[in-house]
Amino acid sequence: MKKRGLLVLSICIGVALLLAACGPDRQLGYQAVLTGPGGIPVANGNYTVKVEFWDALTAGTSIYSDTQTVTVTNGMLNIAIPDQVTEANSLDPANFSRPLWVELTINGELLSPRQKLLGTPYAYTLVGGAVVSAGPTVDDVAPLIAGAPGRGALTVGNGYVSSDPGSPGATGLAVSILDADDSEVIRACAGANCTDAYRVFSVRGNGDVSQSATGDGLVKAAVAANCSSIGATVSRSFNNVTGGAVTIANGAAAGLCTLDFGFDISNRYWIAMPVAAAPRFASCILNADHNKLNCYRFDETGAGRSGNIMVTLY
Repeated sequence: MKKRGLLVLSICIGVALLLAACGPDRQLGYQAVLTGPGGIPVANGNYTVKVEFWDALTAGTSIYSDTQTVTVTNGMLNIAIPDQVTEANSLDPANFSRPLWVELTINGELLSPRQKLLGTPYAYTLVGGAVVSAGPTVDDVAPLIAGAPGRGALTVGNGYVSSDPGSPGATGLAVSILDADDSEVIRACAGANCTDAYRVFSVRGNGDVSQSATGDGLVKAAVAANCSSIGATVSRSFNNVTGGAVTIANGAAAGLCTLDFGFDISNRYWIAMPVAAAPRFASCILNADHNKLNCYRFDETGAGRSGNIMVTLY
């Protein structure tokens, strides 16, 4: 086979498969012109084409490869990668959210150098600093951080004013995420990375919302319990900080008990109330162990009365 040259004409998308995921499938379109010596297009016919994506111009790591038989006419190579939609939809978009270079092998002959994948204009609406908006004019939604793509801010807004049921209103963001279990579907972080140490809040597929212990705006934990010196129990509780159980220990006398939330609550706020038909009161103070509250349930005379209390931690 004679040595051929390769001229890349267009690449439908190369920035990330995430964009293609917004459409019917995740296939990538790729076009090129195959020429022989003197720039003459190769003969018409079927060619075995291997397309391989790499994370570097030379050497590097192979990210994905696809081999298919393609009909070339007047030197024009026009393919969808991969050729099967079902295979494309199984690809992980994260593998393509980086600079990539494409390498072609035609009928066993490797063409070089690799060609860098370039994004289409629409793909740039998804990079940091971009604004995705809907509205009568292009100025309906202003960027949160104007002209600073390196900071990674993506502004999404709605410029239409509507009171129709289900509408986000004048401005807003509507996100639909399908998840059948309690795995995280949204995580917000502030710091060096997005590990648990820097997590600010998260939303799980079952509807639970959790927040760091030092954050404001959400109920951190709540517990319904029987506060007693004998047989103190927790009937129900939730913990939106660590996800662990709220536990209870018997008190030294009637109406006393100790609640353990499993995280430092010394800088938080709490409300304690009794659950009873007769006049009862409840109060909690911080334990020497800052994970715990010492609670006391009593009557109008100040005498301890064992029974149900509810404590909400903010």
